[in-house]
Amino acid sequence: AAVPIELPDGYSAEKIATEITAGLEDKFTVDCKYVAVDISVWSSNTNSPVVGAELTLMGKDGEELTEWVSEETAHRLIRVPKGEYRLAIRQGRLDDTVAFEVGGDKSLQKIRAETYLPGEVEESSQISTEADALPAFWPYAVCGAAFTAGAAAIFLWARRFRRRSGGHR
Repeated sequence: AAVPIELPDGYSAEKIATEITAGLEDKFTVDCKYVAVDISVWSSNTNSPVVGAELTLMGKDGEELTEWVSEETAHRLIRVPKGEYRLAIRQGRLDDTVAFEVGGDKSLQKIRAETYLPGEVEESSQISTEADALPAFWPYAVCGAAFTAGAAAIFLWARRFRRRSGGHR
């Protein structure tokens, strides 16, 4: 809002946002108690953005103010009053809450909310098809086969031992 220092002709003393005509810039000061806030959510584990999480901005008292879904880029909120806030982050069955404060003299404040939730994973590290999963499956298959063979050998040995001794009496 433009708040007059001296009252030029044709202006009122009310604190109403007014377009300032050319030549009057030195007679006004800008008084802005609201700031724009860019909020981005990052995973502290993978140092990458958390994408697709449900976000809820809450006031200090826990009142829900707004909701959105996280993206790779920051989400801009405008006209945010200075104060303390909490950001509830829900991704699938996991959730986290990050506290932050809006304040200072900047008209745009950037908030990077750090969470333990997993971030975006590079596509090259993801298993895309069953054929790609096969090499990762081999160690488990070999261990399972060895365990089954060992159990069968013990069973056959015990059965043979029981037959030689004449069985249970």
